[in-house]
Amino acid sequence: MDAMFRVGVLIAALMSKSVSSQGSQGYMEEAIQIFNTIFHKYEANVPPRRNLTLPLLLNVNMHVMHVSSLNLLEQYLETTIDLELTWDDMRLSWFPLNVREITANRSKVWSPDISIDNAIDEPKHVDDPRIVIKSTGTIYWYKRLKIKTSCSTNATQVSAVCDVVIGSNLLDDRVIDFNMSVSSCDAKNAVTSHILEIEDVSFEKRKEVRWLKPNATFPEFACSLRMKLTGPDGTNGQEFLTSSHASLTGSVTCPVLSMFVLSSCLGIIGFFSRFACKPL
Repeated sequence: MDAMFRVGVLIAALMSKSVSSQGSQGYMEEAIQIFNTIFHKYEANVPPRRNLTLPLLLNVNMHVMHVSSLNLLEQYLETTIDLELTWDDMRLSWFPLNVREITANRSKVWSPDISIDNAIDEPKHVDDPRIVIKSTGTIYWYKRLKIKTSCSTNATQVSAVCDVVIGSNLLDDRVIDFNMSVSSCDAKNAVTSHILEIEDVSFEKRKEVRWLKPNATFPEFACSLRMKLTGPDGTNGQEFLTSSHASLTGSVTCPVLSMFVLSSCLGIIGFFSRFACKPL
C-alpha cells in the first residue's frame, strides 16, 4: 500500500509540475523528451508487426476532392484526392501528461510503400505534411495528390466506371493488409467539371500477383467512380456527345459536323482528324 501511495504521489507531482511549469515552455520540454525517448534505437526500416503470423493492418480513407476531366478517347481520368492512412506502431507510444501527439518527418517513421497502382503519370503532391504520431502509437499520414489514372471507356457511351487503385509494390499481404472494416472512399465534397457528374462511389479490396514475388499476393484498395457525361447546361449527355461542338474530354472540342464528330476524333478519318480536333 505504501509503495502504491508513493507511486501515486510521484505521478501527481509530475502532473502538477507539468501543469505549473512555464506554460508553453513546459509543453515544449515534454515534447522534446518524448521525441528523444521514442526514437531512441527506433528502426524505420522495420515494419511494426506485433505478430509475425498476422499482417499489419492499414486503415484507408480516400476522399475524391476534384474531377477535372474524363478523356474517353485516350482512356484516362484526372482527379485530385485526399489520401489518409493510419496504422499502429507501438514502438512510438508513450504515457501522456500534456503532450498527446507529435509530428515527425516521414523519413523518421516506418511507412508503407503505397503507390497509385493504375497511375499513368507521376502523381503530383499538392500537400504532403509531416506524419502525426499519437500517444497511443497510432500513426496518421495524410497527403493530397493530383493524379492521372487509366480508365477503360467506350468513346460512344456517356458513362464510365473509373478506378483509383492504391497498393504496395514490395509488401505482400503477409506483411500488410487493408482493414476494410474501417476504410472508406467518398466523393461527397467533390467538384467536377461542368460536363461530368459522379453517379456513384464504391470501394473494395483486391488481390494481385506481381512478377517480383510470383508466389505471393499483394493487397490493393480500389475506389470506383461511376460517372456520366452531361451537357454544360444539364442537357442529355448523348446529345451533347454527338453535337457539333461535343467536348469529349472536357479539354478538347471538335468543331465539325455532328455526323463526322465520332469518326474524326477516333482517328477513322486519319489525316483530316488533325484539322478537326484542336485543344483549347
